[in-house]
Amino acid sequence: MKCNICENEDLHLIEVKNKSGLKKYHKCKECNFIFIDKAHILTLEDECKRYEVHNNEISDPSYRSYFKKFLKYIENDLDKNNTILDYGSGPQPVLADVMLEYGYKVDIYDKFFYNKKDYLDKEYDVIISTEVFEHIYNPIETLNTLLSTLKKNGKLILMTAVSPPTDEEFQRWWYIQDPTHVVFFSKNTFEAIGRKYDLNIIKYNYKNIIIFQRR
Repeated sequence: MKCNICENEDLHLIEVKNKSGLKKYHKCKECNFIFIDKAHILTLEDECKRYEVHNNEISDPSYRSYFKKFLKYIENDLDKNNTILDYGSGPQPVLADVMLEYGYKVDIYDKFFYNKKDYLDKEYDVIISTEVFEHIYNPIETLNTLLSTLKKNGKLILMTAVSPPTDEEFQRWWYIQDPTHVVFFSKNTFEAIGRKYDLNIIKYNYKNIIIFQRR
């Protein structure tokens, strides 16, 4: 078994026992990437059912406010003339709609709810993916695809909660309770991604948002 990011074979087992039973996770000793054992991955049908019950309504003021705060954090790294892709837009493209309200034009893609791959025929100044990468078991495959559409000096903006530093904290972490959350990132993981793809980390809030820029 290898790390799904850096392909290192030196992995550390973390076991988590909670109300849903015993689950096994593998942590890379090189880049600190954590991924769940394949035995615990949901079927695509069950995964989609989970997303369908999420209360992420496009008209929900609190959810729109959530994305407005996110947009405020990244707005200095955007331009109204940018070509922008929202990758993993969800059942309703709330982020894209909020960005449209602020004058940005955004394409959307979602594996389950807007599976039209016309974005592959375009090039983007900015690719944004919020609360998506923790659901992707093989993120390198997705990164390969996304970066093939990212322009030189383009920006890749990810939102995903950063994993706690210790096994004990990870075992108690609320974020792992969602069965669709199958992989988890740390700053070391993001740095490994940067080295792999020749990306600079230009902004990082040490919590859940990171901005890469292609060299």
